[in-house]
Amino acid sequence: MDWVSESRRGEDRNLALIVTVVVASVLAAWLLSPTVAAAVAGPEYHLGDRWVYDMTLRKAGFTLDGVLTQTVESQETLAVGGGTYDAWVTSLSASGTMVGSLAPLGPDLGNATGTFVLTGEEAYETTGLKPVRTVMSVSASGLVELLGNLTAFTLYLNNTTTNEILSDTWLYPWEEGGTGTLVVNRNATESITFVVGGDPQPLQTWDAGTVTTIFSAGTLVSLATPAGTLDVLPVAAAVSDGSSSDDRYAPDAGGTADRTVYDPLGQPAMELSLLSFSYEGPEPPADPTDDLSTTLLWVGALSVLVVVVPLAAALLAKKRVGK
Repeated sequence: MDWVSESRRGEDRNLALIVTVVVASVLAAWLLSPTVAAAVAGPEYHLGDRWVYDMTLRKAGFTLDGVLTQTVESQETLAVGGGTYDAWVTSLSASGTMVGSLAPLGPDLGNATGTFVLTGEEAYETTGLKPVRTVMSVSASGLVELLGNLTAFTLYLNNTTTNEILSDTWLYPWEEGGTGTLVVNRNATESITFVVGGDPQPLQTWDAGTVTTIFSAGTLVSLATPAGTLDVLPVAAAVSDGSSSDDRYAPDAGGTADRTVYDPLGQPAMELSLLSFSYEGPEPPADPTDDLSTTLLWVGALSVLVVVVPLAAALLAKKRVGK
């Protein structure tokens, strides 16, 4: 009976070998599969989507602190420069306090305090969701030091900026570590009218030219915001005019969760922090673990066909020969 026991032990060893080979094949296929950087899909806007931000805006020596609301209002066809764009049009509205110095607007002016109201709109082309037109109006009023005395003032600021897109390689889906470049023909006009003591003092600036922006993405991280804890993709932008920005895009919110824009001197010009949002978004994506499970099942099935069946056939043939 020893030869029978030895035969059974041999069959057990062969079975163990088969199991080991199958498990090793499955694990190897999983572990050796290439690592793919996470891709962040672009937002899918709907009418009524809304984002509310804590906003700080610095301009001409004064600071505006308030709450900004951006709402998707319509989808329109816009002509900008020599291009025509299908665009989402969003409204902008904000209000808050104004503090700072108005000395840049006049040699006899000093510190000022007051309140402001901002209205406007921003339009994004639907392909890469880059802004193609921004219109903003700010009115502020309060008290300013004038020759040592507090005097009532009113300030009006109007800005219109258009961007004709020449090329854009920074398109969704954005990948961790990805880069891209946007080139636009920009036209910007800005007027500031300051009224104190009934004497209006208008100032106007105008700018036009080709502007290049280079984008670079980091890796997805979790960010705690007043709107909740969100997964965000950090995106840095360097602009050819010397300005720059740091953005943290939140896919689940359909917009930025946190943004700081720097002027050409490297000073913060605008800061946004998400307070709340109402975003319908796309249909929920499929569970990625389902794809992994399916892959492992196919690998297991192929292992059975390639390894188990030939070994089993060899064992049966050996058993027949033994008989």
